[in-house]
Amino acid sequence: MSYDYSKVDVKRWKNREKGVWRYKELLPNVTRIISLKEGGTPLVRAKLSEELGIDVFIKDETRNPTGSFRDRLATVGVSYGLPYAGNGFIVASDGNAAASLAAYAARANKEAFVVVPKKLTRESSFR
Repeated sequence: MSYDYSKVDVKRWKNREKGVWRYKELLPNVTRIISLKEGGTPLVRAKLSEELGIDVFIKDETRNPTGSFRDRLATVGVSYGLPYAGNGFIVASDGNAAASLAAYAARANKEAFVVVPKKLTRESSFR
């Protein structure tokens, strides 16, 4: 997929609801958006800022619907995959991705199948 960024009018974003789909011109074109009002999470100034003498901010992704940063991916993935999801959605995960996919699949009235790998390593984890 390629984008012509010169045709993106960022002024349109200003009056849209906060969240992932606020920037829909930069996301895959979908026929139906499956959303739980994810994204638009706050930046919180870290206490570490004082120690370092610089501003350090942390994105508080726990404010997403399932409490996971994976909600941003799940809304786009499920929305994009919906026309191809006759039997539902599947994900290999031991946590965050599974919770997010289950919630978004349910919103789309589709089943979610989770495969939990027998042995996970830090490098292969979907966390």
